[in-house]
Amino acid sequence: MALKAFLFSSVPNILCELGSSSKVGGLMQKLGSKHILVVTDPGLRKLGLVDRVVEGVESAGLKCSVYDKVQEDPPEYIIKEIIQQAKVSGVDGMVGVGGGSSMDAAKLASFMAGNTKQSLNDIYGVDKCIGRRLPLIQVPTTAGTGSEVTNISVITTVKLFYTCYQIHVISRVSENCVAKLFYT
Repeated sequence: MALKAFLFSSVPNILCELGSSSKVGGLMQKLGSKHILVVTDPGLRKLGLVDRVVEGVESAGLKCSVYDKVQEDPPEYIIKEIIQQAKVSGVDGMVGVGGGSSMDAAKLASFMAGNTKQSLNDIYGVDKCIGRRLPLIQVPTTAGTGSEVTNISVITTVKLFYTCYQIHVISRVSENCVAKLFYT
């Protein structure tokens, strides 16, 4: 059996540094953002793991809002809530903090809150995203999902699991709580 050719695209830069989550604000500022939406789950918020990111954003002089209702394999309505919060509050950048579900939600919502005219249903599948996402930083708190370096988001709909392949949605910044940071 012959090996099938493929191309794997990932984030262009990786920074490893202790405490790099506190630098998220400065990085978002360099990406041109002024109002950041941090996307996470209630458990991480309760544990205080989001605080350092929020403090870093605010210390850079940026406005920061938090959406902390992400669930495992996020249902479509969660994505829609994040998009709505982003649009209503004038967010121009997002940070996903957590495991794969929070990062997938942030990836997808940052695209949908960007300049696309598409609906969620329009982008299910491969190479269907048209438009640009908002600047995005990913802060993984787990090892293993790889969501911070992939160009897909997995969400749950009423009937099926969908994997949204999004070439334009790939994360440009990601960070592990301990020491790794991916950025453009």
